[in-house]
Amino acid sequence: MSNSNLLDHFFFSNNRRKLANALGKDSVAIVAANKVFDELPFRFIQNKNLFYLTGIEQEGTLLLVDGDSRKEILFLQNPNVDKVWNGERLTERQAKEISGIDEVFFYDVCENLNLKKYYESSTNVYTNFSDPLTFLNPESINIPCKDLNELMSVIRMKKEDCEIECIRRAGMITKKGLEEVRHILKPGIKEYEIEGILLGSFIRYGARYPSFASIVASGKNACTLHYTKNLSQCENGDLVLLDVGAEFCNYCSDVTRVMAVGGKFTRRQEKIYNAVLRISQFAKSVVKVGITFKELQMMTGEKMKEELSELGLLKGSELKGDEYKKYFMHGVSHSLGLDVHDLCDRKLPFCENMVITIEPGIYVQDEGVGVRIEDDVVVKGGCCEVLTEGISL
Repeated sequence: MSNSNLLDHFFFSNNRRKLANALGKDSVAIVAANKVFDELPFRFIQNKNLFYLTGIEQEGTLLLVDGDSRKEILFLQNPNVDKVWNGERLTERQAKEISGIDEVFFYDVCENLNLKKYYESSTNVYTNFSDPLTFLNPESINIPCKDLNELMSVIRMKKEDCEIECIRRAGMITKKGLEEVRHILKPGIKEYEIEGILLGSFIRYGARYPSFASIVASGKNACTLHYTKNLSQCENGDLVLLDVGAEFCNYCSDVTRVMAVGGKFTRRQEKIYNAVLRISQFAKSVVKVGITFKELQMMTGEKMKEELSELGLLKGSELKGDEYKKYFMHGVSHSLGLDVHDLCDRKLPFCENMVITIEPGIYVQDEGVGVRIEDDVVVKGGCCEVLTEGISL
């Protein structure tokens, strides 16, 4: 069940109402838990849409929402099956308290569950699994199945206040981890030692898991955007880029900071760092309701050209095209929420209470220097609020 009282059954009930409104006439949504692929006790990660709609974090769960009748049914595995191996499962009462759903039914084997009677009169079935008809075991049916993400990518864009608070708390836990790293960072330490300190700090301060595999990239490794080996030794004079995030109540933070291994930036490193900092401040200043990811990228790209020119990395005609992408080759922003790259329709303009990242970077391969600064912000009218404020290292 949910590990925080920030998300109660009213929140999940409201989310199902949003889905029912989006479904419209003659449509039904059937949302399944993620599959368990191995009998070994690896961590089970719930399907994020199912969690968003129910708060249930148990495997073998299935939700049905009817757009016409507003009927909501939750199917759970029988709590008495495999109890010795898997421990206690949710009771009917617990499932109702978490989700706010009144109709809760149990089954023993998910593949034997036939939901035909619930959707045979529908025109559209929205699902989150690739072969729903096989899964639902119908005898013969000719109903078009649509991707549930078509609806959820719009619904999940605007965050409720409780969601924003979860992301803020995740960011503050991340801050504590980065502060611990700053105190122990010294030449000779291995990247994976830093990763271990971060993960331990996350757990101590209330985040059971990280949001994603931590990037601890020292020296030239910082020029590899998705560097996760974390095997190198940090050398004096190098920078170390940390792209990390704690997860709180299934909501993600995503923060990047850069530290000097020897405690002090070289003059060149400081110039590159300050350039990225100015670009970050600029990007935050133009975020507002109504602009798009594409527009934000274009405006940030122009600012990037100015800074790269000052650094002597771009000259003359190089400033007119996309040559800046040699040093800044990724997007400046993505949505954030239950997923690190949260569901959203990137073609739509930013809406009130949408949470995004701001993450410009400059990567100079020839100099072995990579700098990225990343914060999590919530869009508010004509501006944005920084949720990861105060992480200054």
